[in-house]
Amino acid sequence: MFPLISFFLFSLLASQTKSVTETEALLKWKSTLHNTKSLESWSLSNSTSPCDWYGITCDKTGTVAQLILPNSGLNGSLNELDFSSLPQLTHLDLSNNYPFLQGFIPPNISYLTNLVSLDLSHNGLTGLLPGSIGTLHQLEYLNIAMNGITGSIPDEIGNLTNLTELYLVYNSFTDPIPHTIGNLTRLNVLNLGSNQLIGNIPSELSNLGLLTVLNLSTNFLSVPIPSFIVNFSQLESLDLSGLNLHGKMVELFVGHDEYLSWNFSSMPKMQYLFLRDNFLSGNIPSFFCKMDSLIALDLSRNQLSGKLPQCWWEVKKLQMMILESNNLSGNIPKSRGRMPPLLSIHLANNSLIGEFPSALKNCSDLVVLDIGKNGFFGEIPEWIGYSFPSLKIFSLRSNLFNGSIPPLNGLSKLQLLDFSDNNLIGNIPPSVRNLTSMNILQQSTLIDGSNFGYMESISIMWKGTELSFQQNLAMVTGVDFSSNSLSREIPIELTSLFGLLFLNLSRNHLTGGIPEKIGDLQQLESLDLSNNEISGVIPASIDTLNFSSFPNLFSLNLDNNILQGSIPSNISSFLRKLNSLDLSSNFFVNSVPHEIGMLTELVDLRLHNNILVGPVPYQLSHLKKVQHFNLGANYLSNPDYSKFSVMQFHLL
Repeated sequence: MFPLISFFLFSLLASQTKSVTETEALLKWKSTLHNTKSLESWSLSNSTSPCDWYGITCDKTGTVAQLILPNSGLNGSLNELDFSSLPQLTHLDLSNNYPFLQGFIPPNISYLTNLVSLDLSHNGLTGLLPGSIGTLHQLEYLNIAMNGITGSIPDEIGNLTNLTELYLVYNSFTDPIPHTIGNLTRLNVLNLGSNQLIGNIPSELSNLGLLTVLNLSTNFLSVPIPSFIVNFSQLESLDLSGLNLHGKMVELFVGHDEYLSWNFSSMPKMQYLFLRDNFLSGNIPSFFCKMDSLIALDLSRNQLSGKLPQCWWEVKKLQMMILESNNLSGNIPKSRGRMPPLLSIHLANNSLIGEFPSALKNCSDLVVLDIGKNGFFGEIPEWIGYSFPSLKIFSLRSNLFNGSIPPLNGLSKLQLLDFSDNNLIGNIPPSVRNLTSMNILQQSTLIDGSNFGYMESISIMWKGTELSFQQNLAMVTGVDFSSNSLSREIPIELTSLFGLLFLNLSRNHLTGGIPEKIGDLQQLESLDLSNNEISGVIPASIDTLNFSSFPNLFSLNLDNNILQGSIPSNISSFLRKLNSLDLSSNFFVNSVPHEIGMLTELVDLRLHNNILVGPVPYQLSHLKKVQHFNLGANYLSNPDYSKFSVMQFHLL
């Protein structure tokens, strides 16, 4: 009996000693962190047992088994975390503490020999991935994505034979992929994308027959296609984007030997296929039509040519079709039956022709439709107003569409509408008032592709420059009808779209005045009404304190109209963030307001070709950032050049 009691007391004492050691180690680490708000419960006054502290889970013996602190604002490093005091730890998650969790991954992480899951992703970690990581033989999940880890992937990674998921994406790993990676035969997910890996794909990679997700994108790797494909019959997601792949698709992705032939349709589970940013050429093979599980296909930014296969709409489950920036030509195939459940279509920047694709009429789930920069012609059909109730992004820019803008009655979820650079005529329809999602600032996501590494993107003219929006696209709200032949007055209904960030109506034949309520567009960052026939004075909603409605305006362009009257003298009180101001080629009179000199963020100031008189105000010398300064073709007297810098003198 006494030995039993002694054993019990020894076990209890050992447990208490272990707990004390763990407590000391955790409190010491906390003391080295700069932001410990999330760790307020880590205190002996709160509990002497760490099992009661935030982010900590203990096993039945009272030993710390899990340390889970994602999104906790941790500010410091791992250097002072004594892993040797946490030998029973099975789960360690310190993810999403960027940019504050920094430093390197300590070699003494090898003490965590019972670790099953390690997640250090989305932080500011740097340095090498230590070879001692290979001692964590129980590890099944390893994620250090989105850090700044450098150097080689250590050969010891091949010792982690229980791994099922490995994420090294978005780091700065260099050198070839180690051959030992072929030892990880239980891997389901291998994500090495967006690094600086070089050399050939090791032949041992073919041992990973259980892979369902493989991402090698945006590296400097040489991929042996097509023999590479046949080894992964279980793949559901494959990303070979940005790997400098050359050749015709029909040759690269179709193979055969003495016993069998294969292509992508031989992979029955394939759902997500990304081959963007390569040099793939030739026609798009028809075998894609037989990929019954395919959900997302991205072949954008290649050199593909020819017509889309006639069977194209037979890809039964296709939701995302990304074929932009190729050399595709011909008409869009007609539908031969039920359309796939498409959410996103990107066909921009090709040489496609024909009338607006009638096959899209039944795509009622569409969220994004971008067919800009092609040769589509004819009238925009009226059925767009009721066929796309879920549409948020709609771009027809740079085509040959003619006729009038159809009613926009059923597009209440639309937040980005771009019909620019076509041959549209008539007025801007009052039905723009039905674009009710433009009444508020947008915060929601467009399409959630985070589970398979996809993010929507689109190119738009933003503040006079063509930019590609991706991460922030869901928050962009705007209307672009520029470079058409639209006429009549700007409809008052446009001024009810309070969430607009940009409005571009330039290069049309619009007449009448600037709407009195234009100042109600409080979120505007870019307003371009240039190159029209707009007349009258700047409206009262601008020339009064109401113009404080434009606190974020970055670019204002009213160039080449028939505007008259004075330039508002209180301009500096409402356009503090203004970067570009163009009021040139109008009929503005009187003096240049000296208050313009208070617009210290101005880079571009154009007031030329008006009827301005008087001296150039010396306050314009305060515009230290200005790079383009044109006051010519007015009736201004010489400025006091001594007030201006050499650069400003040159611009004047």
